[in-house]
Amino acid sequence: MDDTQFKHRVLVTQPVSEAALNRLALFFDVEVRLQDRRLEFDELLASLADKAGVMTNTLNTFDAPLVRKLPKLKAVCNMESDYRNMDLQALTAAGIRATNTPEAASESLANSAWEALLDVLRKAAVSASAESAGVGSYSTKWRRNISFGVNPQIFTVGFHGDGPLLQSLARRAQAAAIPVIASAAQSLSGVPTFASDEFWSRADFVIIAAPESADCMSIRPEQIALMKPDARLISFGPAVVADLPSLFADRLIQCRLAAAATSEQIDHSRQAAENLIASLGFGRHSWHPADLLNPDVICESCC
Repeated sequence: MDDTQFKHRVLVTQPVSEAALNRLALFFDVEVRLQDRRLEFDELLASLADKAGVMTNTLNTFDAPLVRKLPKLKAVCNMESDYRNMDLQALTAAGIRATNTPEAASESLANSAWEALLDVLRKAAVSASAESAGVGSYSTKWRRNISFGVNPQIFTVGFHGDGPLLQSLARRAQAAAIPVIASAAQSLSGVPTFASDEFWSRADFVIIAAPESADCMSIRPEQIALMKPDARLISFGPAVVADLPSLFADRLIQCRLAAAATSEQIDHSRQAAENLIASLGFGRHSWHPADLLNPDVICESCC
């Protein structure tokens, strides 16, 4: 018996690597229909009538009138960083996940940075819990077992900068219900922005540099003075420590990333494929794609 009849049907409208196509075929009945022009409403509707997901780009528009006519559609994954073709409000209301594909943040780099950030937040959550319970600092004896039972959502993470990796980290944090904010001078799409004074006073952790940055963003002493007493700066950039004034030394957490993560060849179509797989409930990040644009969409299994 042909097992494709039991698989979700998905559409791919742009060229993808062999690795991405093979990965998709493990989970879905894949139709590849390459096109280099904008499909008219009726054409797009007919192409997606029986599809649960689509990998496409900004040539095709997903607005409320189209979404209403596609009850089977559950995922729209752009194979580029832009997503001006998506009505996120309409997609969210229809329970359709929307993702983009950051252009220069490889999956392993984003994974390494995300795990490092989570580790910082989990340790801080354990410490905060211990102090609030009156038991003082947590010991190294049980610090290794902090992966479960802690709540990193109690912290607000600020992004003092932009770029593909920080965008990916912001999306992952939003999907994990961790509050994120950005300085009004930055341009992380989908992240609430605040004027400088409020940004620095709100954030519990501020990410100031990513591996692709030559150095950290400019930070003034008066900005640091606005931070909460326990707030910290996080840097993923290996060269920024020497550039930070000594005033900031006790505020800085330097996160080291796996060497393999910073040198990996990037396959954007594989990234988009993993987003589609997760959006439809499969793979390692089931229901929580790394580059989710509408984190308020309801999961069918866990939310």
